[in-house]
Amino acid sequence: MKIRKTTDMLLCRIDDREFFETWKRAGRRAGAAALDLLLPRRCAICGTLSAGICGECRKKLPYIRGDVCFCCGRPLADPDAEYCPACRAKKHAYTQGRALYLYTDAVRESLHAVKYHNKREYLEYYAREMAEHLAEAWKTWQPQVMIPIPMHPSACRKRGYNQAEILAKELGRILGIPVRCDVLKKVRKTASQKELDYRARQSNLKGAFAVAEKYMHSSRREGGLQEIPRGSERCLPWERVLLVDDIYTTGSTVHEAAVVLKNAGIKCVYFVTICAVPENS
Repeated sequence: MKIRKTTDMLLCRIDDREFFETWKRAGRRAGAAALDLLLPRRCAICGTLSAGICGECRKKLPYIRGDVCFCCGRPLADPDAEYCPACRAKKHAYTQGRALYLYTDAVRESLHAVKYHNKREYLEYYAREMAEHLAEAWKTWQPQVMIPIPMHPSACRKRGYNQAEILAKELGRILGIPVRCDVLKKVRKTASQKELDYRARQSNLKGAFAVAEKYMHSSRREGGLQEIPRGSERCLPWERVLLVDDIYTTGSTVHEAAVVLKNAGIKCVYFVTICAVPENS
């Protein structure tokens, strides 16, 4: 009788979803601790042993602070101006954006390690930094969902992951904002943007992004995405969307992605990136 009673109690606990979730969280923590013992975490900037970006590097990092462009968030040379020269010269489809750091050699090398040397754990550090230092943006924008800038499937297979997706998921977890990776797709291969000027970047990205055709919003009250019936008008169920990427250079990528999302019914498209290239670079 005692054994049966104990068994019944265990079965009751097994049916308890909260019990399972508690053990799953404990398992993840134990796994992370074991991994840290085998592969100690290092500072994403200098490489010294650190549970995040070390204190010395954090002091030296080029945080974007002070007077910034109302549109793209880059520093303003003229404190009396509202927009940088680039944003005064051309109109963007996105509403507003911010970056955490200026793009310097140290940040460039760190992001190069993320993308080409599988240092994905660095993105956890950057997500925490973004959550803390861009707090005013989250409060002002109040995004309903995060969407990472997608990679073309062939490029993603080659790398093995999309760094923007990992960053968005970690940032979404910290801020409690849902992340959708299946809405925006990159449907056309593009050349590397590194050596292209603004006009060439725009041309290179034209038609590169699309909202997945199988999704539409059937009713704003339902708050879900459903498969599109033939002949229906596509309309996504949010008004405020936050795009997530690693680097802001000329804004061509987030502009093209914003065009596609606005055509699908999104009212305000914001963006955040780890860093922004200074306008004169």
